[in-house]
Amino acid sequence: MSIKIEKNVPLTKSYGTGKWSIVYEMEEGDSILCKDYQQASTLGSSIRARRDDNGDTPYTSVKRKQEDGTVRVWLQLRD
Repeated sequence: MSIKIEKNVPLTKSYGTGKWSIVYEMEEGDSILCKDYQQASTLGSSIRARRDDNGDTPYTSVKRKQEDGTVRVWLQLRD
């Protein structure tokens, strides 16, 4: 087996490939309607884990149950 060492290959960002990669397209105040609380909770975790260009995690999520049983999740900046 031959292994080749490659130099000067830029490291790509690891986000943008998962189920909730859409959180990187969201801006403050944007929301997503989820079918149930479990889905909303997973989305909220993804929002809180989202990093900005400095590697910080300045975002939080706000969840509200809707009249039809769905749950809306907003992206907000942390205080």
